[in-house]
Amino acid sequence: MIFLLSFVSGGLTSLALPPAGFMAALCAFALPLSAACTAQSPLRSALFLWCGAWGYFSTSLYWLGSALFAGPEIFVWLLPFVCLGLPAFIALFWAVPGYIAAKVASTPMIRLLLLILGLGISEYLRTILFTGFPWNAPAQIVMASDTISQSAAYIGQHGLNFVIFMVMGAVVCLYQKRGWAALFFIAPACLVFSIAALRSFEAPSIARLADGLPQVRLVQPNVPQDEKWRAEERDGHLRDMILLSATRLPVPQLVILPETAIAGRWPTEAALVRQIARATTAFDGYLLSGIIRSDASDKANRFFNSAVMLNHEGRLSGYYDKEHLVPFGEYVPFRGVPFIDAIAGPSDFSSGQMQPFLRVSPFGYVAVLICYEVVFPDFLDQQKRQERPDLMVNLTNDGWFGLTAGPWQHLAQARMRSIEEGIPIMRAANTGISAGIDGYGRLLGVLPLGHSGSIDIPVPPALSATFYSQYRCLGAALIISWLVFGVFFLVKRM
Repeated sequence: MIFLLSFVSGGLTSLALPPAGFMAALCAFALPLSAACTAQSPLRSALFLWCGAWGYFSTSLYWLGSALFAGPEIFVWLLPFVCLGLPAFIALFWAVPGYIAAKVASTPMIRLLLLILGLGISEYLRTILFTGFPWNAPAQIVMASDTISQSAAYIGQHGLNFVIFMVMGAVVCLYQKRGWAALFFIAPACLVFSIAALRSFEAPSIARLADGLPQVRLVQPNVPQDEKWRAEERDGHLRDMILLSATRLPVPQLVILPETAIAGRWPTEAALVRQIARATTAFDGYLLSGIIRSDASDKANRFFNSAVMLNHEGRLSGYYDKEHLVPFGEYVPFRGVPFIDAIAGPSDFSSGQMQPFLRVSPFGYVAVLICYEVVFPDFLDQQKRQERPDLMVNLTNDGWFGLTAGPWQHLAQARMRSIEEGIPIMRAANTGISAGIDGYGRLLGVLPLGHSGSIDIPVPPALSATFYSQYRCLGAALIISWLVFGVFFLVKRM
């Protein structure tokens, strides 16, 4: 029964994530955390946390199943593997610390310290192992508050994961009537959230940002995923997209279309893309659009999920090939295995190589992140470029997610990236949610989920480099040091 309650508690905890954003729900995870601290064996401790994590991820990632129904083919038989099997696997990242903590520690409080330390490290490993899948990290809970979320500018997602687990640990301590231990766990959160409040207080009002700023036009065509690649539908989709892009005057200096907005291939259909650029941009403007790209000189005949930028005359000003691909979405691991070959397509996308940032006047350096790339906290840092971008553009096609929580979660992760880096993000999504985001993670304008339209967004300048963007995991390291201090010194009081 307690294992079932742990699963339910994990599911309730997911209500703290977007779009519900009920932050108090994070307290529900105190049940599996407390059970793991008092478990009679390492295996039971691991099982308590695994059940809680399974409930958390299966509830918050339910929308993954919609991808099985979004395309021209329907894979109903894969539903339990995607909606239950994948979350069960991800939950192992939280189960391992439970086993280790119970193995090396005998008292509940020492276990709790080790559990929080291990869970924070496991969340970091979840961003890098098996190509990484950091979706719905506990840190995303803070995005429910414009004030508390500013803490990402100092300790980033990695540090916030530790802080959220420590808040859960404080709830466990209060339940066990260990007030001093609760203070120990809650102290870092109070400090970081207080600094975040100061940053939020210093932020200028959004109403003042629009004056004299260059603008971009975000276009949301809302093409259903099962129609997107139908040849007989393409002309109509392109005509509608051009109308959305150019109906209002004046047209801003940059028009942004979503991921694979043009159902064709560059440069095979370069003439078509040039026509679209001329039809959608001002005389001094640029078009940035997602499209599949190939290279005629490439003997391997590779193709890429790309973004191309053209000026009004149709001249290519630059392109970006997606670097971090989605397993089983854009490429299939383990090709050659009969089971995998049965469900895989005939070919994969190739991963792009690091390229210079696009340069667009009057916006400066523009970093393009396609779809999944925006969920990785250190993606910009891993590219090791010398210059810091002035603007990030996130092109995505969330049509696979349907009208679910998925697009809201994707938007929240983009907002956290803007806070971490202090750089505005312009986000164009096929079916939504398209939005302009400033360096404080605030929404400057939104196109609702499931609607077609376009919106002009003023682009504020990037903020000064944040503490996190300069020192990355230093904040998380300081929190780890605090936990290690607790292990070696505070446990003497138990």
